[in-house]
Amino acid sequence: MALPFQAAACPSCGAPVTPPTQAVPPTSQYPPSPPADPAYPPPAQPVGGYPPPPGPPGQYPPQGQYPPPGQYPPQGQYPPPGQYPPPGQPGQYPLPAQYPPAPPGAGGPGGPPLYGPPPGPGQPPGKKGKGVLFAVLGAFIVLVLAAVAFLVFRGDGEEPATPADEVTLEAITDHGQDTWTDNLDVANGDLDRLDIAIDDVPSLDEDNRGELGILVDGAEAGLFGGVRDEVVCDKDEIAGQLSDDDDKARAFAEVQGIDEGDLEDFVGGLTGVVLRHDARLADHGFAGSEAERFEAVLERGTAVLVDSDGVPRVRCASGSPLVEARSTGTTEKFRGSEWPGFDKDRVIVIDGTDVGDAFVLIDNDSEDVFDRPVGSAGDGDTDADPEVACGLNPESATCLGAEPEPGPDTTTTEPPLGTGDVQFTLRWDSVIAGQAQTQSGTLNTDSEVQTFTFTL
Repeated sequence: MALPFQAAACPSCGAPVTPPTQAVPPTSQYPPSPPADPAYPPPAQPVGGYPPPPGPPGQYPPQGQYPPPGQYPPQGQYPPPGQYPPPGQPGQYPLPAQYPPAPPGAGGPGGPPLYGPPPGPGQPPGKKGKGVLFAVLGAFIVLVLAAVAFLVFRGDGEEPATPADEVTLEAITDHGQDTWTDNLDVANGDLDRLDIAIDDVPSLDEDNRGELGILVDGAEAGLFGGVRDEVVCDKDEIAGQLSDDDDKARAFAEVQGIDEGDLEDFVGGLTGVVLRHDARLADHGFAGSEAERFEAVLERGTAVLVDSDGVPRVRCASGSPLVEARSTGTTEKFRGSEWPGFDKDRVIVIDGTDVGDAFVLIDNDSEDVFDRPVGSAGDGDTDADPEVACGLNPESATCLGAEPEPGPDTTTTEPPLGTGDVQFTLRWDSVIAGQAQTQSGTLNTDSEVQTFTFTL
């Protein structure tokens, strides 16, 4: 017989249903329905302000799995989807009794919650995360601005640090702001300028121009000057003041590439001279316990201490360490006031060359030429080689006072004298074969010539 039950799918869950193989008993044989559950109303009647679940069957859990009425928070207090913490972590949401009753029209039972727990007192929903983000961002901006201000401005309110593309003009009168020692430029004293004797010596070779200036060998005679037998720079005081300050001693040694313990020997081995041309170098200030490098042009007449290759290593007016210049890699601009006679196209760059035993200097007072032994301060000067002196300045005392070189031997031998009472000698010069010759003769009173000889 045909079976009265022909459903192909479960009406509540949608699962396929296998038709029964036995006859369905009549309705009168079904047991009576259980008493109604007060938590669930009859169909099509709202419970606790919740409408009946929409949509096809199977989208909501079966009866008995819905929470009791009143456990849903009101609309507007749920966070957006995706902000829920993982399930199974107690304490993340308030107890059901802590939520207010749901207003009519709130989300249907069984559906995914649309909002999270209520925010804290006085805090609008969704603002806490943004506040933290803005606070972190603000702190980062403050740190960046502070770092920029530290690099650009000095902490003591001084001028900003020299930009990388600027070259500082350091005049004789400029003792520097971040000095390492007192002004120990003994050569200049209180002079505003130093007149350079015969300032066109040595001549500068325009064909030997480099990127930063005209290249000159450090051993070039006449490159440096000074005053004979006068100290240019107080080396002992410079070494003492640097050694007395641990930070300065460390920073100075780092710049010069020496051990801190060798500082006094290093300074003691330098030679005190005066620049005779504007020179391009790298100088250093001392600030914040560190050396601050900057490119510079030192005015001619500046007292410096040079090494055995003729490279300036210390500026006497500030005790600052000097090293070879290097290009900034950009279009350079000069910073500071130009001094009389400054010409950017006549700036020299000293190329270190072994000097030997002594520097050949030109005296700024007398224009004389003299030697200054390497490692001396001006207390061991000696005469220069006359040939070198005459090449630098023919009017120098060393050149004019030089004895002429000996010529050919012109010594003559006296002939033997006569034996008479009256004697006379005739002596005259003549030119024979291009040479001066002497002839002499001797007569006596014995009536005729006894001896008369010629020396040719």
